[in-house]
Amino acid sequence: MLKIRPEQKEELAKVELKKFEDRELIHLKKFWPDECHELTEDGVCKSIRAGIENAKKYEIESEYDVARYIDLMYTLSFDFDTNTQVSWPSEVLNDPDLNARIKMDKLNELTEQELQRLADQQVRRG
Repeated sequence: MLKIRPEQKEELAKVELKKFEDRELIHLKKFWPDECHELTEDGVCKSIRAGIENAKKYEIESEYDVARYIDLMYTLSFDFDTNTQVSWPSEVLNDPDLNARIKMDKLNELTEQELQRLADQQVRRG
């Protein structure tokens, strides 16, 4: 029977994390090229790692949901979860009745609504 030692599990987890970071870097460069250029690749990698750690605080750990969390960092702000000027992200993230997937679904929905509201304001001012 194959037995995987704890240190081997840790190494496997590191490899999978690195693969996720690499995929996320490609994604961010594709959809946020200006921001990635400004941050440099090292800065983008640091933002990915920060996003992973921040998402964990809210029990968001699946790759899909962590990737969506990082996208929100680039859409709203890197501190969108703690920014006191806008309270709705923090309210959703800290809602104990919501699981990770529901939190991310709700945040994406609210973000789309907020972006639409801002676009409508811009048109009215236009």
